[in-house]
This record gives sequence, structure tokens and C-alpha cells, in this order.
Amino acid sequence: MTDPAVYDSISKWIDVDNHIKYNIAQIFIDNRDWPGNNIKYWRSQSNDGKWRWILYDTDFGFGVPWMGLGYNVNTLQFAVEENGPDWPNPPWSTFLFRKLLENSNYQQRFINIFCDMFNTIFISDHMINRLDSMVATIENIIPIHQDKWPESAINWDYHIQVIRNFHNLDQNI
Repeated sequence: MTDPAVYDSISKWIDVDNHIKYNIAQIFIDNRDWPGNNIKYWRSQSNDGKWRWILYDTDFGFGVPWMGLGYNVNTLQFAVEENGPDWPNPPWSTFLFRKLLENSNYQQRFINIFCDMFNTIFISDHMINRLDSMVATIENIIPIHQDKWPESAINWDYHIQVIRNFHNLDQNI
């Protein structure tokens, strides 16, 4: 990946900025059910279609209590481990990201985008406002949901508070 021709070639196959933003989101939210699990990507079937990653199933992120305190974990280091545990980050699952980070252009782009996101969408106030907006949109249907699937959305308020606490860390540290 340090060879510009190799990096240019892979840049024709993948949406580099999407790949960067996907990895940053997974790292920031401390999703411990990744990178070797819950991976989806897609590309249009056109000749110039690039692979893009889909962020989904992030329920092992945002400071879930059964995974330990997320702010005590270096998720970036976890995401680039060459020989991580079979679950959830076996070597194959970190290979592309590790190799792309060897390229100075990708590395600089990764750092710049991470800083931009950290100072905009990942700011606590913004994250809490988004959370509150989503909660307001769906909280009225949670009882209906629980009637149909009694084992789901258990301790709804508690789990929302866990996510809220995760996003308030910069104010609590």
C-alpha cells in the first residue's frame, strides 16, 4: 500500500472516504462486535461501482455494560491488531484497514476525517440531541413492540441512559 500505484488501484475499487468514516464510527462508538462480525458492504453494478461499507448492528457499542467501560478501551488499537482473537477481530478482518493505514495518504486522510468528525458529529451535545430525537420518534411504539416480542426492549430507559452516559463522557472525565 505504500506504492502509490497500488493505492490508486485500490482507490478505484473502494470508496476510500466511506471506508474511513465507517472505521472511525466503529472505533468511536467502541463496537466490540466488530471488525470480524456484522460486516456488510455493497457496490453498484456499474463498471465504476465502488465498494462501500454499511454501519449496522452496533448494539455492542456505546458503552454497553457487559463489555466493560468503553472509554477504557483503545478500539483503534483493537481494530488494527494483526493477530487479534478469533472473535471478533481475526487477522483477515483487520487486514485491509491495517494495510491501508500503511499508506501515508490514507493515514493522513483518516486522521483529518477523524478530527473533523470528533469536532462535529461526535461532540456530546450533537450526539445527545440525535439520541433524544430518535428516542422521541420511537419511544411511543416500544410498548407495542414489547407486546408483540415480550423479551425485547427490556429496560429501555436504562439502556438509553447507558448510551447517554457514553456520550457525556467528555463532560464527566
